[in-house]
Amino acid sequence: MSRADAPTVLRETERKYDATSEQSLPSLSGLPGAAGDPHVDSVQLSALYYDTADHRLLAAGITLRRREGGEDAGWHLKIPAGGDTRSEWHSPGAEDETGNGDDVPEALVHLVRGVTRGHPIVPIALITTDRQRHRVVDTEGAPLVEVVSDVVVSAGGSGADEELVWREIEVEEAPDGHETADAIDARLCEAGFVRSAFPSKLSRAVGAAAPTADAAPGSGTPDARELLRRYVADHAQSLSTADLALRADPRASVHAFRVASRRVRSALQTSAKRLDLEAAAGPLVDELRWAGQKLGDARDIEVQWKRLVDRLDDLDDVPDREAVRARIDEYFSSLEATAREQIADTLDSARYLEFRDALDTFAAQLSTGVIGRTRPAKSVRKDLRRLTHSVDSRVRAVRRASDRTERDERIHRVRKGAKKLRYALELSRPYTGKNAKRAVRKLTGLQDLLGEHQDSVVAAEHLRVMSDSQDHSTIVGFGLGMVYRRELDLTDQLSSRVRSEWRTARKAARKIWR
Repeated sequence: MSRADAPTVLRETERKYDATSEQSLPSLSGLPGAAGDPHVDSVQLSALYYDTADHRLLAAGITLRRREGGEDAGWHLKIPAGGDTRSEWHSPGAEDETGNGDDVPEALVHLVRGVTRGHPIVPIALITTDRQRHRVVDTEGAPLVEVVSDVVVSAGGSGADEELVWREIEVEEAPDGHETADAIDARLCEAGFVRSAFPSKLSRAVGAAAPTADAAPGSGTPDARELLRRYVADHAQSLSTADLALRADPRASVHAFRVASRRVRSALQTSAKRLDLEAAAGPLVDELRWAGQKLGDARDIEVQWKRLVDRLDDLDDVPDREAVRARIDEYFSSLEATAREQIADTLDSARYLEFRDALDTFAAQLSTGVIGRTRPAKSVRKDLRRLTHSVDSRVRAVRRASDRTERDERIHRVRKGAKKLRYALELSRPYTGKNAKRAVRKLTGLQDLLGEHQDSVVAAEHLRVMSDSQDHSTIVGFGLGMVYRRELDLTDQLSSRVRSEWRTARKAARKIWR
């Protein structure tokens, strides 16, 4: 795809309503912020929708289509962005070198590869729409809301011979149109229109053939295996969301991906033995660690770069400050370029896609009972007690450290243990409720302190490496040494607070398992 054909990105906030053929739109006059009556016109649209044969995109709430007609003809990829909002990627329908304009643009294929896992993307439904548009603008002529009344005809979605025909109303708000859209919503509801259960035209066209979401949890307490399944499924979805964001912008959600992978890995390590899942979970733990490390380097570099620039700015008497800043920028820019390449290589690797498939399979097998054994939910209390005692032991070991290096290593072990405890508390929340929520909140202070300590330790190591290089002047080396001394002082201050912060967190955690 040429640079001119690269996709553009928009945010779309849209509300969809079911409508019968007899229902008429209520009056759209006198809307808040609007200037006069809406501008009304009509347009005919035709869209060919694409997905994998097993509807992986649709299951993730994603739609991919090639549209003809209207002002935005071409390729559209819509990705959920929370609530009624979606991110829409639009690429004009340019022909490729063979003259074929029906192949999905590679830029869009790449964006969803973490969802499709390399499975072929093929046409699955043709949908045509007779649309009447009502465009509401403000006094300056800027758009506020577009209300459309659509008569929709789909073919090929459900595999039936007959076409499926329905009518629906869509209300799409511009960035300044939320109040106007709310007023339209009130008028539609008063007129008897109801919000549609289908998030997209495609989901309605596919109908029963679409994958269904897990049934809502019942009123009873889930067993320990079900607690794990829900936790793994939730954070596997977080991995998918972060994957999409990373493919769109490598600077985006490295942190979100890394946290989700840590949560799943920790849950598996904590629960595997008790639920007889060690054989199935072991390889996944290794792959989650690998993926987190591969993608985590970029996040660490970003955090450390900003940290040392800020630390330099905090020191008033650093000589030749500009040269010291230039040395820091040179050092990290080289590391960042390598890390960004590593992200792209990892996301497109066969190993990564196979690991994502394996994680989905693991969650599905937990759901059907193919793997693991059932245990009562109260058994998670044993894990919480064991993890609390483990952190307690690690905190006591910090005081026995013989030097700063050993102390810092032991504090890092406290940090890893505290994370495992926090994630186990999160996993247990459907069973332990408010007590777990309170304990997690208390652990946050400890984790913030431990995270700051580890960042300071890592920063000092980066400064040491920079100082060892001979590619700068003595005065620059002296400036780096000043920043280094500041980081050492900070680690000393933070280490003195570990014991007291842990006591507060431990008290909250013990209320759950005692």
